[in-house]
Amino acid sequence: MYSGKPHHMRLINEDLVREALVSRIEATTAELVADTGLSQTTVGQTLEQMRLYGMIRDTGKRASSGGRRAAAWVLEPKAWMSVAIAIEGEGLSWSIADAMGNFTQQGSRSVKTDQLREAVELAGELKAEVYKGHEPPCGLAIGV
Repeated sequence: MYSGKPHHMRLINEDLVREALVSRIEATTAELVADTGLSQTTVGQTLEQMRLYGMIRDTGKRASSGGRRAAAWVLEPKAWMSVAIAIEGEGLSWSIADAMGNFTQQGSRSVKTDQLREAVELAGELKAEVYKGHEPPCGLAIGV
């Protein structure tokens, strides 16, 4: 069990829901409650917050077995993109991954001058190219 400041708890809850959605691809609130161990209220509030931030979306209602039809949730792919840039020898290599960890783009380029400066410039270029109309990447890493 976790305890802490409300902001930190929200982040932990979002991580738990995100991990459950990654493993299931699509899930109802009840499935997320079962997968995360969080209460139905907490999962519902977390889903609503994530929806408002554009992190997830409702794919529509699932077929009912007699009761009210449940909403099904998925990760919003552009909201969870991450960029990794590696400084290697005389060049840079980069990868962009989606919410599921699948590489959507990869590339490399030679570097003639300051590798770190060019890596930062490349990060700006990739952000502009990949995230048009969306939030910036969920993660950005530059390593040697």
